[in-house]
Amino acid sequence: MTKQINQKTTDPNAIFKAVRLIYLAITGGAGFLILLLYFINGDIRFSFNASSLTIAVSMLIIPILFSRILYKRILQKTGKNAPIEEKMSVYRQAAVSRAIIIEGTIFLAVILYLIQGCTLYYVVAFALLLYLIMIFPTKQRMFGDLELDFKDRQRFD
Repeated sequence: MTKQINQKTTDPNAIFKAVRLIYLAITGGAGFLILLLYFINGDIRFSFNASSLTIAVSMLIIPILFSRILYKRILQKTGKNAPIEEKMSVYRQAAVSRAIIIEGTIFLAVILYLIQGCTLYYVVAFALLLYLIMIFPTKQRMFGDLELDFKDRQRFD
C-alpha cells in the first residue's frame, strides 16, 4: 500500500488557498527583511544623489510594469471555455510569477541600500512591499482576472 506523494490537487479551492499561502510567505519574507533592516540601522535618514534617483525610479516602475504584463500574458494561456482546473493552474503560475518579480526587486533594493547607504532604495523597497500587499490574491480579483462564469464561481463557496 503505497501512496503517491507527488499527486497534484485539482480542487480549485485548494489551489487558491495555496496561491494565497505562497503570496503570504513572499510578502511576509520581504516585509520581515525591511523591518529587520529598519531595526538594525535604527533611524533611517533620507539621503540620495542624482544617479541613484534614476536607478530607484527605474526599480520602482519597470518591475511593476513587467510583472503586470507577464501576469496578463500567462493568464491568456487559457481560453474562456477551458476547465476550471486548467484556469487555476495557470492562475497559480501567473500570480506566483508576479509576486516573485516584485520580491526580487525588493531584495535588490535592500542590497543596494546596504551597499550605498542611499535611503531612496529603502523607500523603493517599502513602496514595492505596499504594492505586493495591494495585489494580494482575493477571490473577487481572481474571478475577474480569470473571467469565471457563475457555475465556476460556485465551486469556491
